[in-house]
Amino acid sequence: MSIGTIRKKPAKIEAIRRRADKAALGQEIGPFEIGLWDIGTDPAMQVRNKLIPENLTRLRSAYKSETEVEPLVVAFIEADAGEPKPDREKLIVIDGHHRLRVLENLATEAERRREKAFQSVPCRVVRLTRAEARDRAARANTKHGQPLTSKEMRRVFGAMVSAGKHRNEDGSYRRYREIARELGRDHKTIISWMRTDFPKEAKLMEQPEKGNINRDEPPPAPIRLMRHDAEDKVRELLGMFREAASYQDDREAMLASLEGLLRECRSVAEAAREGDHERLFGDPEDEEKVELGQPF
Repeated sequence: MSIGTIRKKPAKIEAIRRRADKAALGQEIGPFEIGLWDIGTDPAMQVRNKLIPENLTRLRSAYKSETEVEPLVVAFIEADAGEPKPDREKLIVIDGHHRLRVLENLATEAERRREKAFQSVPCRVVRLTRAEARDRAARANTKHGQPLTSKEMRRVFGAMVSAGKHRNEDGSYRRYREIARELGRDHKTIISWMRTDFPKEAKLMEQPEKGNINRDEPPPAPIRLMRHDAEDKVRELLGMFREAASYQDDREAMLASLEGLLRECRSVAEAAREGDHERLFGDPEDEEKVELGQPF
């Protein structure tokens, strides 16, 4: 993909969706020319704490010199069990966060110079459940760019287990050493992460006769770890705060709200420790007393 190949008329999202529905879940199709601004991002699909400046600079030079660059991989996210139905027309980047940022910047610069801006970006498209999307996006970060930090790699591990990829296709558990080789970490580190982040799964892995399912049974449902879900939301808030960095009033209002929210969280944690259910779950009428748009 080069600058010269991304000024085409984008395909209609509805048409791509129909093509994707005919393909198997997880099967990539395309590439298609997709409108640059039709592609969204989701903090849960990016394990890195921040984009890497060196990668952005390298990609910018590649695009401007019309060097071939791999298409983005974007996904229609299907709902996991128990989740609300997602927006069927929304495409989320799975592999290509750096590429997308560079292309957005180049398009904005072209518009400012009143030059013809990019209309579309070549993308491969896939349908994935949310758990599978997180896992595939996490693994994509291990294949290119700078090495992941230990914290970032732990997010890759979390996405992997949440998607059930710590099991074989027949439902039996994989060996810790096998998972460790795949992630490029010592098996003792993987054991520690599993025991800390997924204690129930760790116990079953250490007692395989209890944990392995019958071959005739369906595969286990994706694991949802509330701590990982909460971290995704916190990272999303951090991204919004960074975007508001140049707006003093917005930033101060956000800080006041976050500080109030932190006090609420500490109060809930204390109530949970004390077993105070009335205080823990609160009075539904209290929520109606909170004025929208005001700091907590």
